[in-house]
Amino acid sequence: MEYRRGERWGNHVASRANRFIFSHDRTNAELKALEPWEKYINSMNTEEGTTYVVSGVHMLEGESDDLQTARIQKLATVLREMREKDASIHLELASISSVRLMLSCFENILPLVTSLGLNEQELGFLGQSLGIDGWEFVGESVSKVEKVVLELFKRLPIQSALTRIHFHTLSFHVIIAKDGVWKTPSASVASGILTCARRACEDEEINISNFHLHSVTYGNKLCVCVCV
Repeated sequence: MEYRRGERWGNHVASRANRFIFSHDRTNAELKALEPWEKYINSMNTEEGTTYVVSGVHMLEGESDDLQTARIQKLATVLREMREKDASIHLELASISSVRLMLSCFENILPLVTSLGLNEQELGFLGQSLGIDGWEFVGESVSKVEKVVLELFKRLPIQSALTRIHFHTLSFHVIIAKDGVWKTPSASVASGILTCARRACEDEEINISNFHLHSVTYGNKLCVCVCV
């Protein structure tokens, strides 16, 4: 259900545009696609390994603790099998309000993916769940995003496969990646935000002068690329 600012429902007037999504989707709520996907992964040749996008972990939030634990463990098993096929895995996080589920994702899923995408709400709650200072202001500036993301990298296990985090909000995009692992992080963040702007503004052409690209390297470990 989507509505515009000023629309009425009885005596109520919407103060802002928004949408409300509701469903009874047991397939996604229980991650039932994992088993057929695992069969596909085990049947493919190593040279077929490419990049895959994984999402939907947030759908587990309404389930019991036992079911959450079982499906997170199953997802971790499938991700390990994908990594054995030399696959690159991008996890797109979505809104989660359960500290238990968020910590389970951080401990069991994040170390197995190579790339992570999230916005200010998701990064903020992840920071809050881990007790990282400054999480509540993470959407306000690039420096606050850098602080929380760099702390996330520090808390991951040494053997973690995660080498790239793409933060996106309405005002700016930030990619923080381990230096030397990803070839063109600056081009990646620029392409991403320009594509978003083009679609949001419904413009065939984007004025490049309205954007600013900034790249910083921390020693020889991490690089930060920002597009505003």
